[in-house]
Amino acid sequence: MSTEVINGLFSIVGAVLGALITALVAIIIHRKSRQRKELTIYLSKPKRLVSVDDVIKDSIEIKVAGRKAETASHMDYYIANTGNSVIDDVNIGVKTIGNTDIIGGNVPEKNFDSSDELDLVVGWENEGGISIKAGYLNPGEKVSGYILLANIPDDVEVKYRAPGVKLVLKKNYDASSEDLFYNLIIQMVKSNPLLDIYFRAFSRTYREKRNNDEL
Repeated sequence: MSTEVINGLFSIVGAVLGALITALVAIIIHRKSRQRKELTIYLSKPKRLVSVDDVIKDSIEIKVAGRKAETASHMDYYIANTGNSVIDDVNIGVKTIGNTDIIGGNVPEKNFDSSDELDLVVGWENEGGISIKAGYLNPGEKVSGYILLANIPDDVEVKYRAPGVKLVLKKNYDASSEDLFYNLIIQMVKSNPLLDIYFRAFSRTYREKRNNDEL
């Protein structure tokens, strides 16, 4: 086979491969750029705030917000829009299960400015839980805070359901805030098709994390 024919075949194969790669990237970008609504909620593992030694616990009575309890605890929550579209009318219910009462919390922190105090509201529910409401969350916006509890709950129930919104819920998250926000950043990068492709190609850590999430 002559050199000209071989060079011609290589040119054709190269052009076909280039077209296939371009088409593949275009398909991936198209799929990633489609509207995706995703709300991520992390709840930390409840942390004991009061500890009494077994030697004297029968002689001590602990009252938390007026009710008798064995201890007090606190739980962090993190909420973020990790999709690529605005999520309207966010209404999240949090309720503890077991011999536990929610007795308080803090004013949530947020990474966005709000012009109205009703843009983000934490309220008490009749069943003893709390609700976290926001008029809307833009992609990348997040809210964080903590809840104070009498005793330690057996479990925590989260209620959230909205049309077309995928809920990513992780409870008993036992990690430092640095690890937590690293995972939130991973979720947000996933929502950007170009960043997702870039980090998949050049970041082994990101690629392994993405693969684990998809298992």
